[in-house]
Amino acid sequence: MVFCLGGVLAISLTDANKVPNAAPWLPVLFATVLKLLFTTFEADVRLMEPFYQLSRGNAPPQHSLTLDYQAT
Repeated sequence: MVFCLGGVLAISLTDANKVPNAAPWLPVLFATVLKLLFTTFEADVRLMEPFYQLSRGNAPPQHSLTLDYQAT
């Protein structure tokens, strides 16, 4: 979040504001790649969560296997 705020301030208040004017697709490409990476990471974490809960030991099914970690 701080990185994004810093990026907005850097683009708005410096000479870097020429980039969105010269290549308006570049911020969209950056946001799309960032979203793709975050979504992939989140899906992998949600997939591994039941196994992590089981690896801690003594995990009852209602707190590990039967929960909906994929949020579907």
